[in-house]
Amino acid sequence: MKRSYKILLWIFGILLGLFLLLLLIVSPVARYVIEKNGEAWIGRKVEVEKTGINLLNGRINIRELKVFESTTDTVFFRVDQLLVDINLWKLLQGTYHIEQLHIGNPAIRFIQRGDSLNFSDFASRFPVDTTASLTDTLKPKAVNYVVEDVTISGGSIHYVNHDFGADIRVEELALEVPAVSWDNPDLDLMYSLSLASGGDVAGNFHLNQESLDYSLQVEVDSLNIGFILPYLTPYLKVKQMDGTCLLSMATRGNIHDPYRSAMRGKVDIQHFGLMGSEEKKEIAFDHLAVSFDSINTWKGFVNLGDIKLAGLYLREERYDSADSFSRLITRNFDGYTPDGRAPDSAFIIASRSNPVILLMDYIKEMQKVVVIDSFSVNELHVTNGTMDFIDHTLLKPADLHVEKLALMIRDINSSNCNATGTFHTTVETTGQIDIEFTFCPFKPYDFEATYQLKNIKVVHYNQYSIFYTDYPFKEGTLYYNGSVSLKNQQLKMDNNLFLKKIYLGKKVENKVGMHLPMKLILAIIRDKEGNVFLELPITGDLKDPKVNYWNLIGQALKNFFRKIFSSPSRQLAKEYGEDEQFFKDICFVEDQTALSGRQKRQLDKLAQVLTDKVQLVLDFQQLVYHDSVDYTPSDSVKHLTEKRNLLLKNYLSPYLNDPVNRIKFSIKKESAHKDDANSSCYHLVYSVMK
Repeated sequence: MKRSYKILLWIFGILLGLFLLLLLIVSPVARYVIEKNGEAWIGRKVEVEKTGINLLNGRINIRELKVFESTTDTVFFRVDQLLVDINLWKLLQGTYHIEQLHIGNPAIRFIQRGDSLNFSDFASRFPVDTTASLTDTLKPKAVNYVVEDVTISGGSIHYVNHDFGADIRVEELALEVPAVSWDNPDLDLMYSLSLASGGDVAGNFHLNQESLDYSLQVEVDSLNIGFILPYLTPYLKVKQMDGTCLLSMATRGNIHDPYRSAMRGKVDIQHFGLMGSEEKKEIAFDHLAVSFDSINTWKGFVNLGDIKLAGLYLREERYDSADSFSRLITRNFDGYTPDGRAPDSAFIIASRSNPVILLMDYIKEMQKVVVIDSFSVNELHVTNGTMDFIDHTLLKPADLHVEKLALMIRDINSSNCNATGTFHTTVETTGQIDIEFTFCPFKPYDFEATYQLKNIKVVHYNQYSIFYTDYPFKEGTLYYNGSVSLKNQQLKMDNNLFLKKIYLGKKVENKVGMHLPMKLILAIIRDKEGNVFLELPITGDLKDPKVNYWNLIGQALKNFFRKIFSSPSRQLAKEYGEDEQFFKDICFVEDQTALSGRQKRQLDKLAQVLTDKVQLVLDFQQLVYHDSVDYTPSDSVKHLTEKRNLLLKNYLSPYLNDPVNRIKFSIKKESAHKDDANSSCYHLVYSVMK
């Protein structure tokens, strides 16, 4: 009996010793096996600093696990601690129960070139058999599993894309999953992370693994949006982009239908700035806030709350064939250049990983399957805007500065075709622009507006004046009001201009102006106080790509001035309410040497014109028709002409301060066959004092 007892004790001791030995060697053996066979298993070298496997309580603790790149000694993936607690008792009962799964300070590095990633070798090593067919139609037996308390802390992700020069670092990645089990389809997780470039992201995610219904909550704080810039540079000549984003959004949907979802929340972008390749700020703003009351692509409606934009800055430069914004574009988002060149294969491959293009493609696909039947915006409010406009299409660049820009539009919705708004801005410190408008939100090319410009100093527009008329403005103030209507891109404008004390400077010789006698034209249309009233209707078809607003204005002014130059008598007749003949010529009969009643009335009107228009000079030009250019009038004709000249001068002189320089008499000979070689009419020719 004693012998059997001793044998049992020896066997138990040996087994206990072997078990204790196993407890002692299982960890280093596991480490040895992992490091020795890691490259054979996954094609990469693996290092483990320490392994701890406790067979008594089911705890596995691995420290400093490193997986290297496939071709270099650079670390691809690293984790400081991998801790797993397995419930051994439940395992013996057939349930895989992990009471704790903790990953501490994991770090992974992704590198991409085109379609190639630094983990693409895994796909070739572990291919997915897409040709396999189901031979067993019976539902496989469910695996009983429970995973509790899943946590990741201190994680980091380093993503490098050599196609775009993107270098994005995610830090302090944290993830918590309370529990996942075979008999509960609901999955909940909480996450948070920070970007090295600035910004924190946090939220939670819920998924029903059977129906694939999900809900997502995202909170973004002070996210530096500059990390997007590398993905824009293939399409835009942008050197720098600044700004921070705050976002709070809740969304729900189903993974089976990614284009249908419901969301609400708000986004706030602050201190945004976009700088072009020429290191000039193109667009900026202090604050843009957009609230999403409800967006539902299932039911087809978008209801926004307030859209508020504060401190907007725009810089627009106009060139002969483009503007500064269009010159920023190097490619459209479809990859084509502005001159129509298609993208090469390398560019197409790279664009597949561009999040901007992925978002654009997602929106395009959504537009195919989602119909928005209704939309609304509670209020659109722009405050304290500024704009610098530089026009390079003139002889010299023209600068225009606009500030205190404000825009207010309320109640924009799909059922209201008469949305109203107001616009106000200050131009070059003293000028004021006020606009009231009505438009149809679902017909963007249909609107009506009334506008008023006040106290605009015209000297700021001298480059336009020189370009179109050859003359700069010496002084003058513009007051301008009118209305505009655009229906089906057909533009109709009625404009009333009042130019106060408008005077021109010295003529500038150039080859592009209209070369009209602008001083004479202004002397005709200006009143005695130096003011000008103009009515300027404008029409145009904006569907014509060659037509733009400024060209329409310039063409309308050109046509107006040409009409005045070609027929000043018509302009004077319109202004003074008389027949055009009153200001065109004055005729005598036979040997008439006394003024008739009609001639006196005519001269009274001419006296009024010369009194009101102090720079105007009137030339009584006698046309002499004869079939010989060497014709010389007889003494009797000369005597009669002198009497009539004196008669006209004596009648007008009392009305003028300087009759010597304001009234002239001349003879113009014209070769023609006439019964009477001498005309009895004076043609009225208008000029301006030098």
